[in-house]
Parts: sequence; structure tokens; C-alpha cells
Amino acid sequence: MKCLVTGATASLESNVVYKLVIDEWDICSSGMPGSDTKNIKDLAIEIVFAEITIVSQLEELVRG
Repeated sequence: MKCLVTGATASLESNVVYKLVIDEWDICSSGMPGSDTKNIKDLAIEIVFAEITIVSQLEELVRG
């Protein structure tokens, strides 16, 4: 199963990402441009920086 987690670089959302990794989800995580990825950088996930209030960037995140 594939999942998009927005705000994944924040501490609460990174816990959600960890749980999804344990449950073997295919994860695309997003954070604001320049966000610190220290909470999720060592996970086998895709990390994309995007501003989700910009429609074109949001559309790119959910493509596929």
C-alpha cells in the first residue's frame, strides 16, 4: 500500500511515518522546503520538499 504523509519532518508526524514503515507501507513523505529531516532521514522512504498550499506542488506529490 502507498501512503503520502505531509509534514513528515515534524516530531508527531515522524512517529506516524515510523509506524507505517513497521507496517511495510510504501511511503512518500513531505516537508516544507528547508525542513530538518533528522527524524526520518535514516528510513527507507521517499522524502520530498514541497509547499502543499501550492497546487502544482501538491499535484506532483500525489501523482501515481
